Amino acid sequence: MKKHLPTAAFFGLMILAGVVYFAAENVLLAAAVAALAVTIWGFTPSGFGHVPKRGPVVSPKELREYRRQHPGATIADAIEHAGR
Repeated sequence: MKKHLPTAAFFGLMILAGVVYFAAENVLLAAAVAALAVTIWGFTPSGFGHVPKRGPVVSPKELREYRRQHPGATIADAIEHAGR
């Protein structure tokens, strides 16, 4: 749930900006709410998880072998492990 909170906040604030624009007819306030939404969206990490650091080029065979040995591992885990 925590990783979806910034996305929910972004869409909630964008909807609020639309409501403010149409209900209150206040363009400046609607733009400020929309700017806040974009700021939150821009400064929060992705919901896809961590991005592996750039390391040595790893062959696909090594990645497949690592993931075969560790069934729950992600591709990022395999790349990180192969770089060690």
